[in-house]
Amino acid sequence: MTNLLYDGVDLIAEYDSASTVLRRYVHGHGVDEPLLWYEGAGTTSKTWLYADHQGSIVVGQADSAGTSSVSEALDVVTDRSTIDNLFYQ
Repeated sequence: MTNLLYDGVDLIAEYDSASTVLRRYVHGHGVDEPLLWYEGAGTTSKTWLYADHQGSIVVGQADSAGTSSVSEALDVVTDRSTIDNLFYQ
């Protein structure tokens, strides 16, 4: 089981059932503006969250030296059959 910790509406941490930190999140000043997450309790393993021109979140990796690269985009479901299956079952 994963326990989630929020600061208002912003997710700031995930813990496992033994209260071990799994991930920590850093947010910007805007509404719904996640900037990055850290894996575990340290600060060396971080994943940057970039927004494109439409506000979609694009995930990028950064190493301890700060070198980053985009790895994947998180898209909205656009396949009509998938949407129909969600609502008409």
